[in-house]
Amino acid sequence: MDRSLFSFQRIYDIHSLYPETDCHREWAMDTRHVMILFNLLLLQPYNRVLEIGSHYGYSTTAFLEALNVGFISEVHLCDIHFMDSVKHMYQNTKFVNRFFLHEERSVNFLMNAPFFDFVLLDGSHIAEDVEDEFEYLSMNGTNSYLLHDTYTQLLPESHDTPWYDGPMFLMEKMQCSPDWFCLEDHLYRDGEQTERGICFATKNKKMYERATLIFEFWTRANIRNEFPYI
Repeated sequence: MDRSLFSFQRIYDIHSLYPETDCHREWAMDTRHVMILFNLLLLQPYNRVLEIGSHYGYSTTAFLEALNVGFISEVHLCDIHFMDSVKHMYQNTKFVNRFFLHEERSVNFLMNAPFFDFVLLDGSHIAEDVEDEFEYLSMNGTNSYLLHDTYTQLLPESHDTPWYDGPMFLMEKMQCSPDWFCLEDHLYRDGEQTERGICFATKNKKMYERATLIFEFWTRANIRNEFPYI
């Protein structure tokens, strides 16, 4: 196996490869965090991964690129409504039998869903919904997650609103448990939206140790100077 695949500095040009996703960025995952997601997806070969909440597909691009690299067998997306940009990616993918859309409420899908090696939780941010998703996934044995918007509730524009409390609640629950190894970033960076926060949580110690290198690099990288084209 090519050892370069384990690099924690892998990148791709989102704007050139997926221009249809580069819109309405105010609620999309930040580019820095998308690169963290992409490199997490290259930590090891995954059989089946899931993204809950795709919005316009900016973070979805990381899953497709991981498919291109060959480290994922299947990508599943779940959302109550898929935007045209996500449908465009689905209709134009070369991975016809490995890329699946599930347009329904996440809890309805998860009731009968198969096992997922890795899940990005970025759909409803209401605590009860996030907890339900986590419970269903836990029953199936999922042990690696990336949570997005873990600090959004604390931002001035959304402080004290009840519909952002889920990601932070689940993150704190995992951080307090001896079963989970967690890494997170919510640093404010001028011109970025990383203060909204992400948290990677896994029960796999080796994966956590390698993920630490990803977070150390990408949380310190000077995106504008080092990677101006992503």
